[in-house]
Amino acid sequence: MVKWTAHATAQLRHIHNHIAQDSPLYARRVSEGLVQKTIGLDELPRKGRRVSELNDDTVRELPMYSYRILY
Repeated sequence: MVKWTAHATAQLRHIHNHIAQDSPLYARRVSEGLVQKTIGLDELPRKGRRVSELNDDTVRELPMYSYRILY
């Protein structure tokens, strides 16, 4: 099971609210897309690529739009 931290949830809310200022529809689509991207990470935890600037094989990222989902 993927568990979102309080910080990650707050960041997602911030992204949603920022986009919603221009388009509530796209805000919902982007938010839902980011959440959907994390589904299945419990089964494939190495799915994402390494975060190069951290040089730590245990920290991965999934890109989506101009965002990075770090886990």
